[in-house]
Amino acid sequence: MATDTKSTAVKVKSSFQDGSSKGKIDSSSNKKKIDSSSKRPPDSKMKSVTITKSEIAKGIKIVMTSRSASIVITLDMEIIRGAQLNIDANIVRESILHAPKLKLKPEHINVLDVKKLAIVPQDADRSKINFQLDYLKNLLPSVVVKGIKTAERVVISKEEDKVTKMEKFKLLVEGMNF
Repeated sequence: MATDTKSTAVKVKSSFQDGSSKGKIDSSSNKKKIDSSSKRPPDSKMKSVTITKSEIAKGIKIVMTSRSASIVITLDMEIIRGAQLNIDANIVRESILHAPKLKLKPEHINVLDVKKLAIVPQDADRSKINFQLDYLKNLLPSVVVKGIKTAERVVISKEEDKVTKMEKFKLLVEGMNF
């Protein structure tokens, strides 16, 4: 008994505002990628299980003034809306606070508006501030905002039952430690 099967796997990926590829995470070649440079929202049927900073951010910049230094994250709301992800700066803030490697406290993360937040390093020592900013900037793209962090690939399969003529969906997840 044969069934018709259609499969879709996707991982959403965004480019930085200046067009550079700096900070992008390379994913395996067997995943279909959606590039935001075309400014076309992804198909509503395609969703990603894990969304990291480099996939939903327009940019992650280090901002240094004479009095302070911080990292400013600007979210790409067009990609977020197109993928129907219901994410804003407050949700990203909570995800960063729950990331075990960063060890940041609520007073270190300021939400500037719905699509922008600033992270101030923990240590105020001027001699270590550059190292802390670089450390945070390198770790931020690996923070999982939504989804399961150990999921590598997801396939949504649509099958039609020959007997009942009803459509069934199967969700297949590839990863570790479920």
